[in-house]
Formats: sequence, C-alpha cells, structure tokens
Amino acid sequence: MTERIDWDKIREAHAANADTPAHWPKGVKPISSEGLSLLGIDQDNFLHWDGKRLKKEVHLSWVAKSVGWLVAGSTISMAVVDLLRFSNGL
Repeated sequence: MTERIDWDKIREAHAANADTPAHWPKGVKPISSEGLSLLGIDQDNFLHWDGKRLKKEVHLSWVAKSVGWLVAGSTISMAVVDLLRFSNGL
C-alpha cells in the first residue's frame, strides 16, 4: 500500500527549528526530517526541491576566463608547432 503524504504539512515544516552556524547566510535554516520528503530526483539524476529543479551556476571572473583562453591558445599553438616539427622530421 502506498503511504499518503500531507504535502501542505510538510511544506510548513520543511525547515528545522535549530541554530545555524555563524558562516551560513541569514535566513538559511537546516532541512527538517519531514522536509527531506520535498527532495526528489528525476530519471537523469537531477535533484529537485518541491518539484523545482535545482541547479548550480558557476560564474567565472574575467581573469579566470582570460587565463583559460590563454592556456587554450598556448596549447593549440604548441600542438601546431609540434605537428610542423614532426612533419619536417625534426
């Protein structure tokens, strides 16, 4: 038999009434054991919270992007040089 879940009750008690570490942002609370029922996973192993897909966004700074392009360009240029050296028998 399938267990009946009171989703409205779980949504009301999704956060635990507990103190949080000082380094956590204001307003962030730990998930209660009842609130764990709001977590789900789909067939592609993506995590969902109350039916909404969670996503992690990574934004690189312009410095990180510049270094990435520099490394990529250097790698490509070295590959071209090595290919030319190989084709000339050096």
